Amino acid sequence: MSSTVLVVDDDALVRAAAEVILTKNGWAVRTAPDGEAALEAIAVEPAATVLLDILMPRKEGLETLIELRRTCPTITVVAMSGSLVRQRNDFLAIAVKFGADSILRKPFTPESLLAAVESGMAHRAQAIRTAHA
Repeated sequence: MSSTVLVVDDDALVRAAAEVILTKNGWAVRTAPDGEAALEAIAVEPAATVLLDILMPRKEGLETLIELRRTCPTITVVAMSGSLVRQRNDFLAIAVKFGADSILRKPFTPESLLAAVESGMAHRAQAIRTAHA
């Protein structure tokens, strides 16, 4: 499986920060500004992990997550959001219910980003083992 992380966020600064952190830690990184571009990128070149913002224009994160789970069930998805809980909607908790392997709250530190990616990968590997048992 690829060691590539696809960073999906409408904020160019978040994409750039994640790319620097992940690249310095040995990951190959690609980026996409929204869910639509992410799905197109995955169709052309698969990634091991998708770091997916929840609130974005065009195709938002939950919709993208559902599509990724349908088309790429082995891909690790780390949902991220900087939004606080709004009107009893915790978007990251909802993302976990829709199949995210781990979550990351923004703003993130290098340590929290790397921990979320590693945790997500471990969770997805366990889910795959369980499915094949």
